Amino acid sequence: MIEDQIKKIICRQLGVSEDKITSNTNIVEELHPDSLDITELLLEMEQEFQVAIEDDEFEKVITINDLAKIIKEKQ
Repeated sequence: MIEDQIKKIICRQLGVSEDKITSNTNIVEELHPDSLDITELLLEMEQEFQVAIEDDEFEKVITINDLAKIIKEKQ
């Protein structure tokens, strides 16, 4: 499931435990990534899922579900 893969990537990149993340977790407000974290997450998602996510698309992402929808649309 894409959401589970996204959660694992976020946990690895941001150093948070998987039990603190749900599909509705607000990535910015709850996990507090800095701009470098966000860039690294975007690159990791693109590599993992073999998609290209534009910066303006990623800026609209609020939750893990939002990110999963973008990835599913591009696959």
